[in-house]
Amino acid sequence: MTDTGGGPSAHQWGFRTVSGGTITNLVGQTGASYVLACGHFPAAGIYFLVERTTPLCGAPIVSNETQVTVQAIPVELQGFTIE
Repeated sequence: MTDTGGGPSAHQWGFRTVSGGTITNLVGQTGASYVLACGHFPAAGIYFLVERTTPLCGAPIVSNETQVTVQAIPVELQGFTIE
């Protein structure tokens, strides 16, 4: 995303549980880029990642949505003994 409004921009990454729905902020993710971290999402499912930019001049801008599928990974314990 680029800012054509001039001046510094404030970024906030977030996600939606449905396309076009309410944006839930990803806490602490305020940089111009974001590395996906599954721990940021509440559960397995399909999410829509977005970025909001608030330029110094002009109205806030919301990026296009990127669909993200979060899957639970089964954990197998082998050779584990509880005494």
